[in-house]
Amino acid sequence: MNADELCSLSCADSFAAIQAANRICSLANDDADSMVAAGVSTTLADILRIYQDHAGAVFSAMAALSAVCFFTKSPEVFRTSMMEAGAASLLVMLARKYLDDEKMSEYFAKAINFFAAGSIHRQALVDADFCFTLVCILRRHSNNKCVAQYTCKALVSFVKGGTEVRNALVAAGVIPALNDVVHHHLIEISFALKVLEVL
Repeated sequence: MNADELCSLSCADSFAAIQAANRICSLANDDADSMVAAGVSTTLADILRIYQDHAGAVFSAMAALSAVCFFTKSPEVFRTSMMEAGAASLLVMLARKYLDDEKMSEYFAKAINFFAAGSIHRQALVDADFCFTLVCILRRHSNNKCVAQYTCKALVSFVKGGTEVRNALVAAGVIPALNDVVHHHLIEISFALKVLEVL
């Protein structure tokens, strides 16, 4: 199955959605950029939007999103296409909806880090309440090494956005959250300190 066929798969039911997401995930290593060009962003956004109450479909879609983020050689193209597909508001809503799910939160932390790395859309992410969502994930799972690593990396990107972004992070409670990271994860101290130096 090529990228075009994969991205045109029907999401008529949750089983089809999970199968499509799993296939995207398995092919991302070899074919991420072909899938990006074929419109995988719309497919993933549709799964997240239509099956937001189906934890299995959301988990599979986030795993696929994470895989494409990691393997694509055109990150800005993928970021832009995901933003155009409405990913910002979807990720914020779903990250809060599944906040108690630790593994799901790892995928959301990775996704937020990926989007925060692109300066073009950083203000749009702030407007979508990514800062507060990021802090919520970090505080809820501060003892999770993966969550701490990716949220701190995302914060380093966010603080480059200027005074308004830094104020939003402080208002969201980022400083106490970073203190928790320093307490739990020595390896993440350097990322946390980079943020605290700027705030």
